[in-house]
Amino acid sequence: MVISKTKKDPTRPRTQYYWWFPPPPSTQRISLDVLVCDNHYRTTDQLKQSRGLIGFLAGITAPLSIFLALIIGFNFYDGIMLPFGYYLLLLFFVIAFVWSSRKLGATDVERVVSIMDFVQGNPMIKLRVRRCWYADEILKVNPDAKVIGNDRRQIAP
Repeated sequence: MVISKTKKDPTRPRTQYYWWFPPPPSTQRISLDVLVCDNHYRTTDQLKQSRGLIGFLAGITAPLSIFLALIIGFNFYDGIMLPFGYYLLLLFFVIAFVWSSRKLGATDVERVVSIMDFVQGNPMIKLRVRRCWYADEILKVNPDAKVIGNDRRQIAP
């Protein structure tokens, strides 16, 4: 599976730009292949497709839950109790929004292995590995990798 990190390029000179002529992008991006089991393996196309659908769900449920909450709130202020289905629908929209927002975050692999720092053109990449057994597996596969500091969770391959 591929994990990526983007950071600003500190070597690019800053010049004056005008609003009609935007500056060129000054970012660096690196991607790294990480070995994972079959349960956690997703292709880039699968990730894009699932995140697209989940993003659509989050984009729909957010305004619907706000709109429904306003309807319930204004009716409650006027002393009108709406049917129980309105409250269940609001609960469903809020749960769907929270779930989809959570799924749009980092994947399971990105939570365990993340790129801390890199320098473009330099073969050294600093990783943070949150599971010690996974760090041991990375060290077995990469004999040139070494542990940085006292903690086995920071590896520089």
